[in-house]
Amino acid sequence: MSGPARPTAPRVGLYDRLAPLYDFVYGAGLEPGRRRAMRCLAPRRGERVLEAGIGTGLAARAYAPGVRVTGIDVSWPMLRRA
Repeated sequence: MSGPARPTAPRVGLYDRLAPLYDFVYGAGLEPGRRRAMRCLAPRRGERVLEAGIGTGLAARAYAPGVRVTGIDVSWPMLRRA
C-alpha cells in the first residue's frame, strides 16, 4: 500500500512549502479568527470535533481539556507539525 491519496492541486504544494514558516507568518494575523471560531463553537469536555484543514494545529491548543479533536489536512508537512 502506498499511503493515502493526495490532491495534486498547486495549492497543496504551496502549503507543503509554507509548513515550516506558517505559524510565524500567519499565526498572529489569523489569531482573532481562531478565537472567534472557538467562541462560536464553544466545545465542552467529552465532545468530539473534526477540524478540517487543521494545518499546523495552532487552534488545537485552544480546545478545552477533554475535548477530542481529530484533524485532517491535505498537506502532510502541515500535519506533521500539528
